Amino acid sequence: MSGNWFYRKNAINRMTVPVMIANGVDAISKNGVVMLNVALTSDGVIPEKQKKYLSAFKDLFDVNGEGLYGTR
Repeated sequence: MSGNWFYRKNAINRMTVPVMIANGVDAISKNGVVMLNVALTSDGVIPEKQKKYLSAFKDLFDVNGEGLYGTR
């Protein structure tokens, strides 16, 4: 979500939540795959910044999941 494949304490998120959701929906609509890397802290905690992104995807799938899963 920050462009890193590992946890970085002061990482800057490169995409806003709406842009990431739009990119995800675009990929899914074209039979693509959305892969989110969640970089846990050294003690296994999901950073608050990343929780916002995951929560947004959860909300998207809560509302639209039936139309997204298993469609082509």
